[in-house]
Amino acid sequence: MNIFKLRNIAAAVGVVAALAGISAFTNGPSSLASPIPGCSRAQLSPSVYGGVTGAAGTEYYNIRLQNNGNECVVIDAPNVAFAYADNFIASPYATRTGPDKTVVLQNGWSAHSILALGNAYNYPMNKCAPVATSKILIVPPEPVGYKQTKLTFRSLDTQVCALALPAYDGPEARISPIVSGK
Repeated sequence: MNIFKLRNIAAAVGVVAALAGISAFTNGPSSLASPIPGCSRAQLSPSVYGGVTGAAGTEYYNIRLQNNGNECVVIDAPNVAFAYADNFIASPYATRTGPDKTVVLQNGWSAHSILALGNAYNYPMNKCAPVATSKILIVPPEPVGYKQTKLTFRSLDTQVCALALPAYDGPEARISPIVSGK
């Protein structure tokens, strides 16, 4: 496993409690071999909140996926990137920081991931190319076999790296595995 994926797992889990008191433990049954169908993107409503500042200016955001349909299973974290006002993608997708997790969601229940966004100005300008963005793109995970595409943009003003950073600098944006919570 990539050292950068492991490096921030503990920090991301610790931030979970700071963001709305969410438990790092599941509140319902979960299993990798579940007869419950996977959640389609159409039944998951993404949202973003938080903005807690951590070490070296890293901002932590809670990415929430609420189930608005029948009971279903979410596997893995959502894909997250940043965009300009015209929805043009301005950054690479966030790097995942841990193994896939499985969460069973009843109607109205939510799954959460913590997004850690490094300060773009902490990286060399020629490797990062900081840009101002006004939106975050959240693409919920989708079960194998689904062909739907649902891109959800939410407002979030921030500075991000337009370039993918070299491996030795580590990823600017990291997203944790999902956990369940209300």
